Amino acid sequence: MKRFLRNLLPNVVFAEVFFLSLVFLVAGFFLRKEDPLFLKTPYSPSLLLSLIFSLYYGFSGGLSFLAFLALSSLLLYEEFPTHALLWNLLIVLIASEFRYYWFRRIKGAEMERDYAKEQLSRLRKELFLLKLSHDQLEFNYIVKPYSIRGILQELRKKLLERGDERALARFFLNLLSQNFQVYSASIYRHEGGKLKLLESFGEDVREASPEDELVRLALESEETYFLPPKALRRFLAGGGELKHLAVVYAKAEQETFLLTIEDMMFVNLNEEILSYIQILLLYMAEDLAISRKLSKLARKFPLPCPFEFIREYYKMYELYRKLTIHSSVVIFRFPSITPELEQEIQHFIRSLDVVCFVKDKNVALFLLPFTAHVNAQSFANRLRSRYPNAELLLIREVRTPDISEILREAGI
Repeated sequence: MKRFLRNLLPNVVFAEVFFLSLVFLVAGFFLRKEDPLFLKTPYSPSLLLSLIFSLYYGFSGGLSFLAFLALSSLLLYEEFPTHALLWNLLIVLIASEFRYYWFRRIKGAEMERDYAKEQLSRLRKELFLLKLSHDQLEFNYIVKPYSIRGILQELRKKLLERGDERALARFFLNLLSQNFQVYSASIYRHEGGKLKLLESFGEDVREASPEDELVRLALESEETYFLPPKALRRFLAGGGELKHLAVVYAKAEQETFLLTIEDMMFVNLNEEILSYIQILLLYMAEDLAISRKLSKLARKFPLPCPFEFIREYYKMYELYRKLTIHSSVVIFRFPSITPELEQEIQHFIRSLDVVCFVKDKNVALFLLPFTAHVNAQSFANRLRSRYPNAELLLIREVRTPDISEILREAGI
């Protein structure tokens, strides 16, 4: 469908330009028959139309209008108005070039805004995760101690080690089984109105479809749905047939994932536990799309940095490749990296910046999003003035997906 719309769009542009040009020609016949295209007037409205078409539709729209003027001039004028058409061509070229660069700036600003919103959303999830962990520590720690951050770190490590989506989904289901007593569940990707099974776990697995009640509600509202034990007993007592106890919804990187749970410990079938599971699924959905690309790079160069650093570095490379948005990497070597130094540096950098500490080599890698080389040099000067004993190893802009090239150049 998207390909069809992309193929149809140029035809729509040409049709609109042709229709408006025809209206302009008809109006010219009624107002000035000897010069219907107003090409011989001192202040020709054709120049204004060339400017409007070029700014609104781009080069294709301006060139289409110019072609209409040229063909109409051959039929309507005894002497071909070369001079007037050249002026229109000049307007089309200048306006189209302006539109091209202006739209690139707008697109770049939108990408920076989306990245900042994504970082803000990640901070929001981290705060929610902190709240959940506090509640778990306060209410359930004695009964069921587990660390949700530890689960996330283990999952992200597997994301880089394995490139197989089914293996990743199986590992995720095993985590749910070990920590939340989920006995039967499946993970689906929602594509084109259909559900594609990634992996299932347990004996009582039931195939899900978009027509299932809980699945339909989850997809329509983009929320997690489940039936509490009391509602479930009333539903079954009334003769209803329910395929799933809960459907957990998560969307990230333009991809939608569903986790259907057919059997789990009833004590855990509550909003609090499902909130834990949804956070884990959301993290997996966000990281899975990028991990497909990063897994090959991770096997190529074993980088001693966490998944978050590698992921953000790759995002900065994609922004440079698509829109030439500059980001930089600054590498410093310190006499020693202590917990106090790590805490100081975390407060020194911006909220968008990401740092990776390689403790065995006393090296710190700073990823500076949306920062060109000149600004990265200013950052390095500020850091060096604060830590005079630190050695600046390298400053490079992010222009390659293979960070091992930068590491080799820095002698790491």
